Amino acid sequence: MSNQYETIDGVTESKLVIKKSRFIGLATSTGNLESIEKFLSFVQSQFPGATHYCYAYKIKLVNQLCEYANDAGEPRNSAGQPILSVLKNSGLSNITCIVVRYYGGTKLGVGGLIRAYSECTRNCLGVAKRKTEILYSELQIQIGYSQVGTLFKLLDRFKGELINIHYNEVVNLKFKMRQQKVQHFQRQLDAINLVAKDI
Repeated sequence: MSNQYETIDGVTESKLVIKKSRFIGLATSTGNLESIEKFLSFVQSQFPGATHYCYAYKIKLVNQLCEYANDAGEPRNSAGQPILSVLKNSGLSNITCIVVRYYGGTKLGVGGLIRAYSECTRNCLGVAKRKTEILYSELQIQIGYSQVGTLFKLLDRFKGELINIHYNEVVNLKFKMRQQKVQHFQRQLDAINLVAKDI
């Protein structure tokens, strides 16, 4: 399993005019459903009064790939699916693309819409600056005071990054680690009767 993925940096934009209909494509990196909703609200506020806000996303949530397409009032599968198809073939992950349409008075037909939404999405991703992101898991563990030194040595060896630590009757630690290292790290914990849980 890969411990990294490629996505885009910032927000990228493309514009297309077909028979007086204006298409504006915007794409950004999104890691969860909340960030997708925020991006959609942002685009709607930046381009008020548009006829359609069609979009698709492709994100990974807890080892499950989530893909979704929304035609936003266009004929079925004429907008959202063409956008999603381009996303799926892009090699990019954790990404959302919204194509805003201002209707120009001439119907394009389903075939024309598919071509327009596909082209606008391709143009949008084509000008995007790409970046590589590392996949991390966030973990938490409870240990006795006598085990703190041993755990810190293990975290150092596996390049774990401490998020926070609380000292009570026992010590509560939260940390993050590259996903590809977690399984081996857990085996080392098993050997000293410790268990780290996913947050």
